[in-house]
Amino acid sequence: MSELMFLLVDRQEAILAAISEKDAHIAVLEMAPNKKTENIEEVEKLTKEKLRLQQVLKDLVSEHYMCLC
Repeated sequence: MSELMFLLVDRQEAILAAISEKDAHIAVLEMAPNKKTENIEEVEKLTKEKLRLQQVLKDLVSEHYMCLC
């Protein structure tokens, strides 16, 4: 595997870890007994960040497959 491929895989793993972290934080906030406005806003913010990271990952995977061709 080339150095570029290792970098792409490392970046993918980092993005996946960040997405998992966002999911965990969202779950904690959603499980909170009090549904404060701040919690709801934080969930919305984290969800947007998660969607952005998912798009970055999607683009990176596409780039990864283009390198394989």
